[in-house]
Amino acid sequence: MMKEQIVAKMMFILPGEEGKRCHVSVDDAGQAKVMLDLHRLDRYKAARLLNNVITIIREPFTLEVVHGYNRGTVLRTYVNEELVNKRIKTRYICNYNEGVTVMKIA
Repeated sequence: MMKEQIVAKMMFILPGEEGKRCHVSVDDAGQAKVMLDLHRLDRYKAARLLNNVITIIREPFTLEVVHGYNRGTVLRTYVNEELVNKRIKTRYICNYNEGVTVMKIA
């Protein structure tokens, strides 16, 4: 899937201003990298958004989830401990920023 196709699909589930929550890039190996900002979302909306993103992008990609941690850990706990999807192969909290979780999606 090309970057433009991923962006088009993301705009479908993140219309208008919500589209600014997502940034799509492609690494040197040609694998998609999606950064998704969950700040100011409640747990339910974040869960729905994450599952939609994982579902619509059919190929393997890296998902960086920006959830924050200074003003509560509800989203961080959800992303790291409660989010279940058979396509998530690995996940870890970023070494240089505790407010970011990186997931490898296959």
